[in-house]
Amino acid sequence: ETRNAWFREKTSGSIQSITKILHNRFPNLTADHITAAGVVGVALGAVLAEIQNRHTDNNPSRKIPTLAVLGIASLLDAFDGAMARLSTEGDPDSSSFHGQLVDVIADRMQEVFLATSRAISANKRGDRLGEMLSYASEISNVAPSLMRAISESRGVVVPEAGRGAIGFLGTRVGRSVTGIISTVFPELQRVPVQKILDTLNVGANTLTTFDRAKATLTPTDTNDLLSFDKRENARIRAKTLAGVTGTIFAVAAGTYATLRK
Repeated sequence: ETRNAWFREKTSGSIQSITKILHNRFPNLTADHITAAGVVGVALGAVLAEIQNRHTDNNPSRKIPTLAVLGIASLLDAFDGAMARLSTEGDPDSSSFHGQLVDVIADRMQEVFLATSRAISANKRGDRLGEMLSYASEISNVAPSLMRAISESRGVVVPEAGRGAIGFLGTRVGRSVTGIISTVFPELQRVPVQKILDTLNVGANTLTTFDRAKATLTPTDTNDLLSFDKRENARIRAKTLAGVTGTIFAVAAGTYATLRK
């Protein structure tokens, strides 16, 4: 089992219960619908955050609705996988691999929307370091997932959660939390929240990627647990993420060039 983060273990029961309720009440609702709603919600929240950050009167209480939109949209990421499994549990031969690829791409899109919003906000307030850190965070976010896919393509299972609190920030859940907070509240009481969290995020992404690369290069007998089919799926996922990485570089470079005009 590769999805072994403690956060997922603690919340899996509640997520499955809620998913069953949704499935019973809305039988035509699919995992792809939930994924799409999450992407649209994050995009909307990122735009709202950027608009709010233009104003000098940044009363934190006025940003609660934007925070709620981003939080709910990101939370949907926990339900698409559960919905996919629930929808296919009656067919043992069905595969959720399509959903995995869609989920991987959707996760990266959400991170790009948030990072781009932060970059624009930092540029408009004249914070060059903050802008550069948002690009660094945007680009480094894909590295842990890409390294994980490479590891699994070689049959090596790596933990989803990294080492300690910093390692947690290098996971999908950790990146979502820091990304939302730093996008909605780039500065609080003159504290450079965005710069602090993006710096921690880049460091956590680097640490998690390094740990996974080390586990891949020096596997133990207990690591080699994945079947041939799962390795093949991981290879496809790695190729997809490699393509996504190129796209993210292009988006970051395009945003930088546009803001320089």
